Amino acid sequence: MTNFAELEELAQEYAQLKIQKDVNEANRKQKLKALAINIIDNFATQNFQFPLEENAISSSGKTTYIYKNNSTFKNLFEFLSGVLHLPIPIILGSVKFGPGEIIVNVKDQKASLRELNNCISELRKMLLAKKSQIA
Repeated sequence: MTNFAELEELAQEYAQLKIQKDVNEANRKQKLKALAINIIDNFATQNFQFPLEENAISSSGKTTYIYKNNSTFKNLFEFLSGVLHLPIPIILGSVKFGPGEIIVNVKDQKASLRELNNCISELRKMLLAKKSQIA
């Protein structure tokens, strides 16, 4: 899939289901688990990439990547934050992953892209490690 609009919808469905109390609890937990695994599996694919605009902005020793079409992924980052037990923005190395942008504390765009890809790989590994803990 790796369609971020679809991932955002899955994360929104997950968030809504998580607070619902008027449904069969066993069924709710099963659906939550299926949604969580689906989202994590999408992040875990080898060809996973964030949908970033081609032109990054470099200034003050940082490179900022904006999501295509100025999209934001609030629900998806809340999901990731909850699964990883990390605050938003999710900071890995010199990269801050946020719902509206990704900031890399490296000015050179080539080096920042390398750092970003390394941190995306780390994020994928962290999510895969949490997958087995999803109840």
